[in-house]
Amino acid sequence: MRITSKIWLIAVMVAMLTNCNLAFAQEQFPSKYYVELGSGIGLASLNDSKTNFATRDLIASFGYDLSSKFTVRIPLALSVGLFENGKNNTSYQTNGTIGLGAGYNFIVRDDYRWQLSAEAGNTLNGKSDHWKHFYYDVSGKFYLGELGKRTNAFVGIGIRQYISGIKDSPNYLVPYLTFGFRLNHLKRK
Repeated sequence: MRITSKIWLIAVMVAMLTNCNLAFAQEQFPSKYYVELGSGIGLASLNDSKTNFATRDLIASFGYDLSSKFTVRIPLALSVGLFENGKNNTSYQTNGTIGLGAGYNFIVRDDYRWQLSAEAGNTLNGKSDHWKHFYYDVSGKFYLGELGKRTNAFVGIGIRQYISGIKDSPNYLVPYLTFGFRLNHLKRK
């Protein structure tokens, strides 16, 4: 994927988020900031690469609820890529990523909610990074104890596409699980 495609994808996401904010500005829902702290486990790659690939992530997402249905977030992650090429040839690469995500709560109840979300991001490291990539994903999350609580737990499942930024390095399609907790009602003064 070329840089112009990445810029186009991010521009489309920003335009969609802006439209959502304008459309729901009249809705009676208290604006709230939140932080999600969690972990992600990328399972084995689904593509036909000669290298087996999986990930382990520590994630902190900083978000804002636009309405009771729409949310946006900026995820920061410390990612470890696990590469296995043959029986005794394994390597681990670590990097940081930053992204932009949006979610739609399609079921909202007093005690829980279900969310569909999409996210795209890129590695933070420079030219010396051995595992540069751009990623995008779709996922579903279940939040328990959502409304009226300061903290609630979540679990999710999704699929993520990693597009390598290194020449002759394969791209990976990876299903993943995520879990953690969300700190709600963070007020900005």
